Amino acid sequence: MDSKEADRAVRRVKATMEIEGFRLSKKDLIILKEVAQGRLSSDLLIKEYKEKILNITENFKYEY
Repeated sequence: MDSKEADRAVRRVKATMEIEGFRLSKKDLIILKEVAQGRLSSDLLIKEYKEKILNITENFKYEY
């Protein structure tokens, strides 16, 4: 998908999300465009999310 088509796809997703009451950050919009252009896959996004959560939880200390 070229840049123009990706921009249109992102605008459609953004409009749909806003109708449902959700707001997308600039980072979310960038990620959506990269996915639309085939630069990012859902597998890579899930992997990055898991790594982020692991980093957060590794630094969290449990106190009883």
